[in-house]
Amino acid sequence: MLLIVLALVILIALIVGAVWAYHALAATLGGLVAAVLVSLGLAVIAAIPWYVLRARRLPGGAGRGIYQLNGDWGEARLNAATHTVQLRCAGASAHYLFADLVDANASRQSDGGHCVDLEVRDAARPHWQLPVRSAREARCWRRVFRLAVAQRLPG
Repeated sequence: MLLIVLALVILIALIVGAVWAYHALAATLGGLVAAVLVSLGLAVIAAIPWYVLRARRLPGGAGRGIYQLNGDWGEARLNAATHTVQLRCAGASAHYLFADLVDANASRQSDGGHCVDLEVRDAARPHWQLPVRSAREARCWRRVFRLAVAQRLPG
């Protein structure tokens, strides 16, 4: 209930502010220019929550807390409900618990591509490189793996 009241107060403040801004700008620049400037200002203000929510969204969610990264190189599958990770890459495969994960970093490969470097507690293969399409995708998947390391991946 408090959030609804707060949202209404913010909406009313935006409307009153837009009207005041329009009147102030219309007095000096004219009605059409003022309307365009106020509309642009409101569009920028509306874009801020969209951008923040978009940046916080996790990639690869297939539902029910399963995050999956696929490619011709193999697959990484995280299950938040069971706290397990399945990795297949370059012919090798392994199953880990979230507790076995040490760290994840986004990096650039020597051929110019991007990847997520995943460190695990495994004597046989302590380092995995998971290729991704872009630097943005590498950062998103780094965030997913770091949430898994911290045992806080939503599911």
